[in-house]
Amino acid sequence: MINSGREWDFMENTKKKDMYGLNRPGWDKFFESIDELADYVLEQGVSPHYEITYNGENTKEVISDFLVE
Repeated sequence: MINSGREWDFMENTKKKDMYGLNRPGWDKFFESIDELADYVLEQGVSPHYEITYNGENTKEVISDFLVE
């Protein structure tokens, strides 16, 4: 079930889809692409210094590497 907009509930939807998020305490937003995650980070003013997760595992990439204003 979609929470709102492009956000996905990790527990319900990651079994069906590959999802991206951030390795940040309390983070509960997940997206189908890094581009959608990057857009959310820019729109919401989230710190860009967190590592990206893919299906809950760290990718060792930082979201700031994908931000384009």
